[in-house]
Amino acid sequence: MKAKLPEYTALVKELRDGCGNRSELSGDMADWRSDGHVEPHHIDGRNGKRLTDPFNIILVNRSEHLVIEESNGWEAKQKLKEYIRPIRIKQGYKELK
Repeated sequence: MKAKLPEYTALVKELRDGCGNRSELSGDMADWRSDGHVEPHHIDGRNGKRLTDPFNIILVNRSEHLVIEESNGWEAKQKLKEYIRPIRIKQGYKELK
């Protein structure tokens, strides 16, 4: 994971820039709890290639992140993946096969 940190950091910055540093769910801005930056939530965890898979990351504010983590069952994950997929495609990302 440490070796992938530069790639991950660059991806998060790119994703933040792509959403204008606003939540991809609500459009709300982040607050002081995350130093004014929306937070990356890894829908299916961070193991392996999922750490840097843009289709596995959704940027949310702190309040949304807490709610997502509490309701992180299979169905909730599927809905988030379905929601973020067209956004990432529109941003020019290609799904890994």
